[in-house]
Amino acid sequence: MHQEDFCKKILDELNISNSNPIKTPTPMNLRHVLEAELPPIKAIYVQKATVMLSYLALHTRPDIAFTVNVLSEHVNKPTSAVWQLIKHVLRYLKGTSGMGIKYTKYNIQVADLIGWADADYANSTITRKSTSGYVITLFGNPVSWSTKKKSIVVQSTTEAEFVVVNKCVKQVQWMSNLLTSIGIDIHTPVLLNDNAGAVFIAQEAKLNSNTKQIEIIFQYVRDLIKNKLMKIAHISTQLMIADIITKPLATTKLTKSRKMRKMIDTVHINGG
Repeated sequence: MHQEDFCKKILDELNISNSNPIKTPTPMNLRHVLEAELPPIKAIYVQKATVMLSYLALHTRPDIAFTVNVLSEHVNKPTSAVWQLIKHVLRYLKGTSGMGIKYTKYNIQVADLIGWADADYANSTITRKSTSGYVITLFGNPVSWSTKKKSIVVQSTTEAEFVVVNKCVKQVQWMSNLLTSIGIDIHTPVLLNDNAGAVFIAQEAKLNSNTKQIEIIFQYVRDLIKNKLMKIAHISTQLMIADIITKPLATTKLTKSRKMRKMIDTVHINGG
């Protein structure tokens, strides 16, 4: 499933069609790019680009979701640096316009529903809030993903991970109830996270937090696991497919992450 035509429409409308393509959607020196003291520009241009890119990221291009989330932080008072970031992601789309998600059919009677939750601690260039993201797979296929800046400031990486675990768990629960209601049998849903401390706390330990909201989230997740409505397990950072929507990735890791998320050049493979 791809949106090649829509990609080309964006490039044409924003006058990027003749630019040279690049290999990543986000510059690795993102913080320095956004902190550069450059003059402001008209917000309407950034708003238009962000809306179009958001539509693309939501449906078939999770690989640009992190960049779009960053743009949304700066959409009301953009500078020339923000416009440079927009041109960066557009040049990435120029070289990957045919990329999409390959969905595979499996002859399996009981479905595997898995949530992959990840956070990048205090990475906001404006508020020092963390970015959280999750991917949900069904039968191994990505069916839902989300990334956003957290609404609260957390005090540690473990707390940051727990907040996104909570968001992911709620979405997994909703999907589990939906699948059950239409007669699809599923195994106990699994939540995967690459923070060993967060996983350990969810299973065994107590959480020492001065933040009441974190404590409520903690108890909610613990109750689900205790009642066997959800499982949680640690996964290596190298295998965490949600990191593509929470932080900038270098070319090699980006390519690997896209492959794990079943993102391929669908147009080229299908002969389009």
